[in-house]
Amino acid sequence: MFKIRDKILVTFLSVVIIPIIITGTFFGIYMTKVLRRDKIVEFHQSTKSKSEKVIYFMRSIENDIISLGNNVFLLNLIEAIRSNDTEQIGSCKFEVGNLFRMFSESRGIYDQIRYIDKSGQEIVRVNAGQEYAYIVPPEELRDKSHRYYFKKALKLKEGDVYVSSLDLNREQRGTGPDHNTVLRYAIPVFDSIKDGKKQNRGIIALNVQAYFLLKNILTSEYKKGVNSYLLDKEGFYLLHPDITKQWGGQSGLNTGKNLKNDFPQEISSLFLSGQSGNKLVDKQFVNFIPIHFNPLDNERYWILLESLPKSIIYSSIYTFYVILGVLAVFLITGVVIAAFVFSRKLTRPLNALVKGVTTIAEHDLDELDYHITATSNDEIAFLTFSFNKMVYNLGKARRKLLDYALNLEKKVDHKTEEVLEKADELKKINEELEDFVYIISHDLKEPLFAIEGHTSRLLKTHKDALDDKGKFYINRTKVNIEKMSLKINEIMEVLKVGRVTYDLKSNDSGAIVREVVSALESKIGENKINVSIQDNLP
Repeated sequence: MFKIRDKILVTFLSVVIIPIIITGTFFGIYMTKVLRRDKIVEFHQSTKSKSEKVIYFMRSIENDIISLGNNVFLLNLIEAIRSNDTEQIGSCKFEVGNLFRMFSESRGIYDQIRYIDKSGQEIVRVNAGQEYAYIVPPEELRDKSHRYYFKKALKLKEGDVYVSSLDLNREQRGTGPDHNTVLRYAIPVFDSIKDGKKQNRGIIALNVQAYFLLKNILTSEYKKGVNSYLLDKEGFYLLHPDITKQWGGQSGLNTGKNLKNDFPQEISSLFLSGQSGNKLVDKQFVNFIPIHFNPLDNERYWILLESLPKSIIYSSIYTFYVILGVLAVFLITGVVIAAFVFSRKLTRPLNALVKGVTTIAEHDLDELDYHITATSNDEIAFLTFSFNKMVYNLGKARRKLLDYALNLEKKVDHKTEEVLEKADELKKINEELEDFVYIISHDLKEPLFAIEGHTSRLLKTHKDALDDKGKFYINRTKVNIEKMSLKINEIMEVLKVGRVTYDLKSNDSGAIVREVVSALESKIGENKINVSIQDNLP
């Protein structure tokens, strides 16, 4: 049999814990989706932020080269060359060289800044040294007419900027593991208007140290588990955690190491499609964002990839599950303790009531003064008060009932004695009445027998003397005698019922015989019987 406390515990725990479990489950599912989504969005935003920094960095270079192309010192040099003023040319070269040198040192990202005339000959070049930039002597200036960037930049319109792909500096090939990678910017430069038309006077070329782009922007912020990759649109790595996979294209080291070798065709095609997004690949979440580095050609772009292990994405979810589990354990433990305390507090007065009822049931109320103390101020306290009042009233009623029973017993005993006395008196009266009736019946039979005998004798002796009317009366007399004799016999039979004892006493048998003979005297005479009675009969 379940106790009330057990039922309260089961009910309370069912009402509280089941909703907690259901709510916690749905909350956990919801938070799992939210945390997963937020972590993926955060990771994607981080990658997008890097791509935006790259675009901003490259736009700043565009502004730099346009600013240099419009600088007055450069325009003066172009004008001096056009006018073939040797003295002026030397002075302007010095001014432009100092301009390029100060610009290189202030920005710190340019490996070379050059002015190349329209024939492809370097006029002014500043190289970045290990500590400071320097102007290259005239004897070290080169012919660049064969270089692709010169040919393409020379064909541009005024204001257009040519941006090369990332490639290795063939002139200053690095010997270290990171190689000497550069990004080339070039714009055409024009002289002042002559005959209503500007003349192309060569190009300004900037060699940007790609190290700053690849290391200081794309991999400057270390995040645990994040690997950054930069690819050209053919899938060759420009940046890879494993430097042996970098520059696998023909314009690089021609190792053939490519994204398509590392991923299935469907995945690699998605990454190189020029679209942005994210994909779960081999337990790695991969973000892919195109970087359109050339404002003149939207089909030229790099792809920025960043991968993050699924376990790191889900680490916050695992932490959430641990916290949720701990909270659930503490909450359920608290609920169980609260339910136990509540049920115990609730059933304590009930147990006291049960004990009181059991005690009352097993003891006599007139010998018991039982009282339960109420410890609360609620319905149970009211029930306790009612129970105490009931016990008091029951005891009071029981005592009254016992008094009534005692008085009734005395009255019953008294009445019983009276009834017994009356019964004895009635018994004596009945016995006397029976004796009287018996004697009367017996005494009535003797004269009745005598009347019957005399009537029979009269009818027999004087039969001829009696007329019909006399005979009728005599016959009627005999009939009535028989009826009366029958009634007397019935009375005698009734009186015999219950008479199982006899009152034996001394009798005079001689007197009894003489009495009988006297009663039958007429019969004896009619039958001529001679009766002789001896003296001294017992």
